[in-house]
Amino acid sequence: MPGYKPARTVPGEGSARVTLRFMDVDRHLEAFNEAVRTGDWPRFAQRFSEDAEMRFVGVPVGPFAGRDEIEGGYLADPPDDTISRTAEPRWEGDEQVVPFQWD
Repeated sequence: MPGYKPARTVPGEGSARVTLRFMDVDRHLEAFNEAVRTGDWPRFAQRFSEDAEMRFVGVPVGPFAGRDEIEGGYLADPPDDTISRTAEPRWEGDEQVVPFQWD
């Protein structure tokens, strides 16, 4: 799995940017939402490659380098809301942009 790099967000909606290696956005969102419900962030973090990078734009957290830092970030400050895709993903260069909103 690649690094997961959410893009800037606007009230009620945002978008996430992921690299070409990211396989299935909907399965990733399902796994994220399951981790929100269960608190099993170590399991969620296993979706990322060991050398993944995660950056948030407009959110005062991270960046995280490597699966262990990503897991640590989620364990230290776990999200408490699930997310839903609001439109079909689109490609911008070599990044897939995924419009989403917090539930």
